[in-house]
Amino acid sequence: MGAFFGTDLDLQLRRRGIDTIVLCGIATNIGVESTAREAFQFGYNQVFITDAMVSFSQEEHDASCRFIFPKIGKVRTTDEFLTNTQSELKRRKDAVRPSFFNW
Repeated sequence: MGAFFGTDLDLQLRRRGIDTIVLCGIATNIGVESTAREAFQFGYNQVFITDAMVSFSQEEHDASCRFIFPKIGKVRTTDEFLTNTQSELKRRKDAVRPSFFNW
């Protein structure tokens, strides 16, 4: 079962205006994949941090990362995610900074 099953997670995320979730965890092909499938059905954007997941075997992990996750979200490593996030935060900060601060 995924994180949405039997919880108000969807309600709590929507109340906060969250439309993108970042997934990692234990049992890539069970818990993470179940949560991912539920999130997809609820319409969330998803980022999968594959080197922050583990499964019972490398084959099970690889199957989810190669065949399931790319179809329902973006697949990234921790380094790729952090680099992209830092770049995006800088871009947003620069975009909203009043021009009189640009000296």
